[in-house]
Amino acid sequence: MKKLVFSLLAAVLLAATIAVGCGGSAPGDAINKAIQNNSTIKTVHVDYNLVLDIQGDASALGPRYASLLPLHLTVDGGTDVDQSNQSNPKVRGDVKLGGLDKLISGLAQVGGASGMESQLGATVASSLASDIQFAVLDNTLYLKLAGSWYKTPIPAGSAAGAMTTTAPVNRSCISNALKDTSKFGSSTIFKDLTDAGTESIDGTKTHHYTANINFDALLTQLANTSRDCGNASAAGGLEAAKGQIGKVFKTASVDMWVGDDNYFHQVKLNLQLDPSTVSGLVDSLSSGSSRSDQQAGSLLKALKTVTLTVTLKQSKINQSMNIAKPQGNIQNLSDLAGSLGLGGASSGSASGSSRGSGNSGGSRTGTVPGAGL
Repeated sequence: MKKLVFSLLAAVLLAATIAVGCGGSAPGDAINKAIQNNSTIKTVHVDYNLVLDIQGDASALGPRYASLLPLHLTVDGGTDVDQSNQSNPKVRGDVKLGGLDKLISGLAQVGGASGMESQLGATVASSLASDIQFAVLDNTLYLKLAGSWYKTPIPAGSAAGAMTTTAPVNRSCISNALKDTSKFGSSTIFKDLTDAGTESIDGTKTHHYTANINFDALLTQLANTSRDCGNASAAGGLEAAKGQIGKVFKTASVDMWVGDDNYFHQVKLNLQLDPSTVSGLVDSLSSGSSRSDQQAGSLLKALKTVTLTVTLKQSKINQSMNIAKPQGNIQNLSDLAGSLGLGGASSGSASGSSRGSGNSGGSRTGTVPGAGL
């Protein structure tokens, strides 16, 4: 009997060792359940934070450029989303931009502005970016800029318009595909999926998983889904992008925190970009082909590391939300654009947070169309 017990124990330990060594199925199962559950979310609150960090020495471009680097830009906030009525989804939140003051000041100095002028521009930009609120209801985008609310219709073909049934997008087809874990599951879009233990996210016990992103497989599946759902043009663009993604990102990983309720409670995307790709983009946006090879080389030399992190924290899943149209005087966004000499206003999607925006108890939220993270 004693030998039998020890033999059974040894067999169990051996099986566990083999499972861990081969990656096991538990992490993949947990992620797949969370992916499927997330597709069922009707209302959600998501805090978010985006950080772009560029390290380097811009003095290689000349003394005037020295203040441009290092550059640290942030976007944070969140959005309350109610998608219980698919034909009329509701969104309300706010967004705060950080680091613009340093960027505006540096660009002004590059352009030859005085220290006082550059500081004034930086102060104005920082003030405008500190209180941006928005809402999307009844195919209308509302924006609060510099303390005043503006509105503009959302065209059916815009990104925000894709949230409504008026857009020429087969949302049901796309939604069904995205929750199909044989297409967008852990074994398809992730590599090296690892269980990193348990952690608490805002008091909720979660399991922490890490993985590298298989962009080639992800873009292939997205292209196939777009084609299957009737958008061949988008499919072609996604397939063309596959060859460039590997050049843009040196590393791409993701951290995922899944609760006992089988929902994602936090997701963090970690990207390290190739400085040569970024310098090429900056070069094309600045003076294009008129730049000499020496100038382009100096720009590349100036950049050391470029990292981007995006963190989404999900809460208040399927809880009641009261997302209403902003109160008070609401002007047309086209009037603001005209006063600034920008012509007609362009509508589009917005994302941000509800921090102080007057929705659902003033909570901070964030999400993306389709429910949840």
